[in-house]
Amino acid sequence: MATEQFLSDTAKGDVWTGQDITALVGELERLKTHGLNPADYHLALLQSGDLSSAERDRIATDAWMSAAAHMLYGKLDPVSIEPNWTSEAGQDPPHIRICDNLT
Repeated sequence: MATEQFLSDTAKGDVWTGQDITALVGELERLKTHGLNPADYHLALLQSGDLSSAERDRIATDAWMSAAAHMLYGKLDPVSIEPNWTSEAGQDPPHIRICDNLT
């Protein structure tokens, strides 16, 4: 898992400071403006303050990595929603097929 790998590769000690958590919580809350649900990114846990330092680092890193990936690539796999979302391997690009079908 990327979170565990990141945490094991970082220097020992706290990865996220209190100021970092405050900034992360603010950014997680703003995810709703991008159509994402902040609750999907451990928002309540991070706001609770009831986490040990190690738990906070793991939860905050997972929230940040998940949110970043979803903002970059999207949360849903379009093929899981619509299996014909992409062209099959070896097919001409869609614009070529459309032009061929129009002529």
